[in-house]
Amino acid sequence: MMMVHKNRTAVHLLMSAALLLTLNADSEDGCSAEVKVRRNTKYDVFQGAELRIQCPVSFCSLPPPTVIWKKFEEPQIQISSSRGIKIIWEQNNKFNGASILVFEKIHRNDSGLYRCEINTNVGHCIKVSVHGQNENIKTKTSNQSSTENPEVSTVTTTDGLLTEQACSDVYRQYFYRTLGVLAFVLVLTAVCFTSKRCYKG
Repeated sequence: MMMVHKNRTAVHLLMSAALLLTLNADSEDGCSAEVKVRRNTKYDVFQGAELRIQCPVSFCSLPPPTVIWKKFEEPQIQISSSRGIKIIWEQNNKFNGASILVFEKIHRNDSGLYRCEINTNVGHCIKVSVHGQNENIKTKTSNQSSTENPEVSTVTTTDGLLTEQACSDVYRQYFYRTLGVLAFVLVLTAVCFTSKRCYKG
C-alpha cells in the first residue's frame, strides 16, 4: 500500500514538473519567440487604398510560429484571409520575419485597434484610422510607409493613450492566466506533500 502511495506522489510531482517545464521551455534555452510591434504604432489611410500592416517576429527555430491577428471590437474578432483581406508571411532571414495583414481596398469600418500575437506573446496595439478622400490627415511624426503608397501614412505618435488602455486589459489577461497556472501547480505540489506526510503520520 505504501509503494502505491509513493508512486502516486511521484506521478503528481512529475506532472507538476512537466507543466512548469512546458511553461518555461522557451526561456530555459535563453531564447523565445517575440512579437516586435512598436508601441503607439498608427496607420492613417484614405478609404479605398491598400494598407499593409506589419507584425515583425523573431523566433528560435523553424518553422516560424503561427501569427494570429485580432481586431478589438465587441466581441474581439480573430482575422483570417477573406475577400479583400490577406495575411501573408515574409521571411527576412533565418529567424526573423513578418506577418503582414493586407487590406486590398480598405473601408471606413476597418478603422480600429489591431493586434498580432504568437502563443502567449502579444504585440502592442496598432491603431488604424481610415479617412475619406476629402479629409486631411494630420500627423506629428511621419515615416515612409512600408507599402510605399502615397495614400498611406505610417505614424508613430506620442498620444497613444487610447491604444495602450485598450491593450492593457489584454496584457493583464495573459498575466492572470499564467499566474493561475502557477498557482495550480503550487497547490497540486502542496497537496502531494501533505498527503505524503499524513500517510506517514
